[in-house]
Order: sequence, then structure tokens, then C-alpha cells
Amino acid sequence: DVFVVIGTSLVVYPAAGLIQCVRAGVPIYYIDPNPDAAKFTNMVSEMKQRSQFVFDVDVSATDTILTLSTCTYKETTNRSNYRYVVQAKLLPAGASLTTPVKVEVNPSPKSPF
Repeated sequence: DVFVVIGTSLVVYPAAGLIQCVRAGVPIYYIDPNPDAAKFTNMVSEMKQRSQFVFDVDVSATDTILTLSTCTYKETTNRSNYRYVVQAKLLPAGASLTTPVKVEVNPSPKSPF
């Protein structure tokens, strides 16, 4: 079992009271859809550290990030709960890439384990 909270301040009831119903030992994940600039910057830093690749894309606190996550069994060597995550930066309306994005293998990605 997992308990996921998305998009609430945990102040307004009844949503704020739901967290009290979670059984002991069940992991709780809080997803803030509108993090402040510091939280967003920390989140982007963590994403870059964990990435298998290094991209020359600047991301700022005003950007929008799309995250796709799925289960995969292709690379489950000694891992029972492996996820493959793809993240992208949304370009502003009317913007386009003017130069190709450079991609390199991250020589030392931060392990999720």
C-alpha cells in the first residue's frame, strides 16, 4: 500500500484529515503541484543528479516540467520496484529549439537505492 497526496495544502479539511487515516508503516508521498522557487530548484537539482544522461538544457523556477513514470521489468536485476522516468521542459508558446540539445552519459548518476 502507498498513500499519495497531490495538490492540497494539508490545511483544509476534509482533505487534510485523510493523512490521519493512513495505517502505520504505509509510505506517504506528498506531491506539491505549485512548489515555491527554492523547492522547484531543489527538485530540478535532484532530477539532474539522478539522471542517466546530462542534457544542456537550462531549467528555471518559472518553467513547467512534464513527468512520465512507468514500471519496467526490462532492467530489474536485483530490483523489484524499478521505475523508468522521462522528464521534459515545456517550451513557452511560440518558442522552438534553435540548436540541437547536447546529450552525454552521466558518469555518476545518484542511485535511488
